[in-house]
Amino acid sequence: MTAIIIPCYRVEQHIAGVIRSIPKQYPTIICVDDASPDSTAHVIESLGDSRVVLVRRERNGGVRAAMKTHVRPGSVTA
Repeated sequence: MTAIIIPCYRVEQHIAGVIRSIPKQYPTIICVDDASPDSTAHVIESLGDSRVVLVRRERNGGVRAAMKTHVRPGSVTA
């Protein structure tokens, strides 16, 4: 499976455009909300893109931690 991982923190104004710009040939887009205090997660959920999987972190750990967030094999479906 080919997936794109997008670490997300305070990107509510830009995330919709980023996701829409990803070609349809990518079957899975994993957005890792790094405990963002804004409406980033809500914007992602409201897109209704079936390729998008939202993973929420409880504490902000920065880009490195978001990119290393564990996603169990088989737990992501698109």
